[in-house]
Amino acid sequence: MSAPYRLRVLLNRCRHQPLHSTTGALRRPKHKTLEHRVIRQFSIENDCHSSATIFSVASGRSKAAVALIRISGPQCLEALTKLTPSNVLPKPRQMALCELRNPSTNEILDKAMVVWFRSPASFTGEDVAELHVHGSSAVIRDVLKSLSSLENLRPALPGEFTRRAFSNGKLDLTQAEALADLINSDTTYQKRMALNSISGGYTSRRYDQWRKDLIRSIAHLESFIDFGEEEDIGTAVLDDVLKNVSIIRGEIDQFLIDGRCSERIQTGVTIAIFGMPNVGKSSLLNEISRRDVAIVSDKAGTTRDIVEVATDLNGISVLFRDTAGIREGQEVEEVEREGIRRAKEAAAKADIRICVHDLADSESEKLCHCKQQETSHDNAQKIILVLNKADAAQDVQQRKTQECCATAHSVHTISCKTGEGLSSLITNIEQVAKGLCGVDSEGNFGHVWYNSRHQSHLQDCVAALDQALHRADDVVLMAEELRFAVQQFGYITGRVNTEDVLDVVFRDFCIGK
Repeated sequence: MSAPYRLRVLLNRCRHQPLHSTTGALRRPKHKTLEHRVIRQFSIENDCHSSATIFSVASGRSKAAVALIRISGPQCLEALTKLTPSNVLPKPRQMALCELRNPSTNEILDKAMVVWFRSPASFTGEDVAELHVHGSSAVIRDVLKSLSSLENLRPALPGEFTRRAFSNGKLDLTQAEALADLINSDTTYQKRMALNSISGGYTSRRYDQWRKDLIRSIAHLESFIDFGEEEDIGTAVLDDVLKNVSIIRGEIDQFLIDGRCSERIQTGVTIAIFGMPNVGKSSLLNEISRRDVAIVSDKAGTTRDIVEVATDLNGISVLFRDTAGIREGQEVEEVEREGIRRAKEAAAKADIRICVHDLADSESEKLCHCKQQETSHDNAQKIILVLNKADAAQDVQQRKTQECCATAHSVHTISCKTGEGLSSLITNIEQVAKGLCGVDSEGNFGHVWYNSRHQSHLQDCVAALDQALHRADDVVLMAEELRFAVQQFGYITGRVNTEDVLDVVFRDFCIGK
C-alpha cells in the first residue's frame, strides 16, 4: 500500500471522523459497545487464565442418578491421574469404570465412569475429562473439593468452557449464542433453530460470504488507488465494486425481513384476547390453557389487569393475554378504565388478536361489524373472530351475527360451556402462529436466524454500505465505509482481521508479477 494512500487515510480519519450514521449524519464508529468489549475481554481473560485448568458440574445441581463433572485445561490429565491412582487411564474417547480418590487422604470418593478427550478434538479445544459420578450432593461436593485442592485447578467461571471453545476456534460467537439458545429452548422449533445454527448453518455461512465479498471489494478499491495507473486497472473495477456492494446491501435487507419469523420462534407469539365485558374471554383462556388461570364471573369488569399464560402450541411458544372487557360509560370507574387502556394497548401490540363476541348479545353485533371493518386493513391475517355462547344464542341472532362476520378472515362459532368449536379454533390459532413464524404445513421453516445483537450490527452495516454507494466519487472514503461494514460481520461472529484485505489484493491482481 503506497505512502500517499496511507497518508490520505490517516488524514481522512482525523478530518472526517465520525463517519457513519443511519440517518446520514456523521458519528463515530462503535468500537466500545458491549459486544466489542466482550470480544476483547474473551481474548484478555483467555491470555490471563490459559495456564489454569478449570472444572465444574455440567449437568446441573439438582439430584439425579448421575452427575457430570467436566475438567478442561493443560493439567487435565495430571488431575485425572491423581484422582484415579489405582487405575490405568483409558484410551482417549473410551469410557472406563474408575475409583475416584481424594489426592490428599486417599479416601474413596466414588466409583465413576471416566472418559477424556485429547486436544484439539474436544469441545473446548483443550484436553478435557468428564467424570460421570453418582448424583448425590455429597459425592459432587467431595469431588469438587478434591479438584480444588490440586495446583493450577480452579472452578470455571459462568460460560468459561464455551468461551475457551470460542478462543480456540471451535465455534464462533453466533454458534456460542445458539448454544445458549439450545440450553434455554422450551419448544421444538426453538431447539431445531438453535441446532441448525450450532452446526454452522445457513446464517453463519451468509455472514462469512458477505464478509469475504466485501473484503474482495475493498481489495479491488485499494488496488485501483495504489496501482491503477501502473498495472492498467481500469474503471471497470469500480463499476464491479458498486454493483457488488449494491447486491450485498439488498441481500442483507431481505435477510433482516426474513429473520423476523425466527425472532418470533425465539421470543414467542403474543396473542391478545379482547372484546366487550362478559363475552367469555376469561373462559376461553381457561379452556385453551386447560386450567383455571382467570376468574370467571357474571359481573362486568371482573378482569382488571392482564392475565398471561405461556404455552407450547405444538412446537411454537405462545403467550396468551386475557384483557379487561372494553366498554364506555359513566359506570366505568378509574381502575377499570386503566384496565381498558391496557387492554387496547395489548391488542395493538399483539401478533394475533382474538376478538370475542357474545352471540346472545345484540350489542355484540355492533362490535362484530366494527371488527369486520378492521379486518380490511393490513393486519387482517392477525385477527381471529370468535363468536362465543353458541349454546345460549337464538338461531335468528346467531345467523344474523354470523352473516355480519361472513367476510372476515377467520370466524369461529364456539361454546366455552359445551366445548363446541374449541378444537377447530385452537387448530386455527396454531396455523396462524406457525405462519407468523415462517413454519409451513410440513413443519419446515426458514434458516435465517439472528438476535438483537446481530440485528444492530447488520443495520450498521447497511448504513455503511449506503454511505459507500453515496461516496463513489471518492474511493478512499468509499473504502473506509466498506471497511466499517466488514467490521460489523467480524463483531457478529467474533472474527476481526484487517490483514485479510492484503491477501485478496495479491491473490486477485498479482501485483508486481
